[in-house]
Amino acid sequence: MHTRIDLDSFPSENRDDVVRAANLLEEQMTEIRDFRIEAHWRYGTDGGGKPVATLDLRSLENGDSFAMVNNSYPLHMLSESDPELRRRFALQIWYFTRKLSEYNRSDLKSLRKELAEMIPVGGE
Repeated sequence: MHTRIDLDSFPSENRDDVVRAANLLEEQMTEIRDFRIEAHWRYGTDGGGKPVATLDLRSLENGDSFAMVNNSYPLHMLSESDPELRRRFALQIWYFTRKLSEYNRSDLKSLRKELAEMIPVGGE
């Protein structure tokens, strides 16, 4: 997994929390470490103008086959305890890994179909 953080865009008092949250997320995603995944953290605001950390997760397998973007976390939430942050990330990680699995199954089915079309029936 590759993590990218636009650290300079965050207020200085939140930077350590963003780095800690990014590290915790990486730890949580170890079961899919064999996939090329990018996590991009950036500073933004929610619909009400409140500051948030926005996380984009992208699969870099097969030309960016899947992405979950604009997962927003209020900045104050990033200072919560490690167990609490892990709980908050759990649903996004589950959803992302489920979708990643679906895309990979689809790619595998497509490859099998292409191979079957290339191999002559009856060994001809």
